[in-house]
Amino acid sequence: MDAPKLPIPAWPKACRCGEVWSRSEWPELPPVGRYLAGADGWIELRTCVCGATLAVAASDLAPLEVCPSGIVS
Repeated sequence: MDAPKLPIPAWPKACRCGEVWSRSEWPELPPVGRYLAGADGWIELRTCVCGATLAVAASDLAPLEVCPSGIVS
């Protein structure tokens, strides 16, 4: 019998380069964009200081972090 899988916490986000980003630091990273990931909903992609792309579910962000223009859909 397999052990139950625990959900992976969204924060902090760790990059393969060793940098770790908290929810409050996330907006400091340059945005790549938002993409619809099928049934999983929207994801937001940002670029780490090393150039790698990091992803987080848009549902794990506050509305103003997801839509910096202030337009919340």
